[in-house]
Amino acid sequence: MKRILLVSAIAAFTVPAFAQDTTPDAPPTAASQQQGVGGDLSGLPKPQVIEDFGLSDLRIRQVDRGSTLARVTGSLPDGARIEIDLNREGNIKEIEARGNDRFEESAIRHLIPQPVLDHAQWPAGSTLESIEFDRDGTIELEGWLEDGREFEAEFGIDGTLLDYDLD
Repeated sequence: MKRILLVSAIAAFTVPAFAQDTTPDAPPTAASQQQGVGGDLSGLPKPQVIEDFGLSDLRIRQVDRGSTLARVTGSLPDGARIEIDLNREGNIKEIEARGNDRFEESAIRHLIPQPVLDHAQWPAGSTLESIEFDRDGTIELEGWLEDGREFEAEFGIDGTLLDYDLD
């Protein structure tokens, strides 16, 4: 029953967090057709939000831990390895760089509401270690600004800056 629910949840979610996409799902690619065993869901057609990242070396597996339903790992076009946790509603819960990698802020811009992007403290051009989308609508980021300073920031979905720390 859990596996059927998981497959339904992942297959059903086809829009990025906080945004609408009315284009139909892309047909499965060769990479998405690989067969998996024991919780590996890589053989399923990829949700559009995952397709939007252009990931290679893609792996989707069932996690079923707390509010996390599935974990997607792969490489961005620039080679950075990331891990994406999907919540039970099929939305992105968190994106983390793997190992010592970082990912460009531009890789996640399509997930961010315009009021947040418009805020003067939005870290445009930064490299990120992680971004988290909380149930309450807050967006938390950790990474490095263009000048090399480490930062942590938290924004409300309406663009309100809730917290900002520089190290």
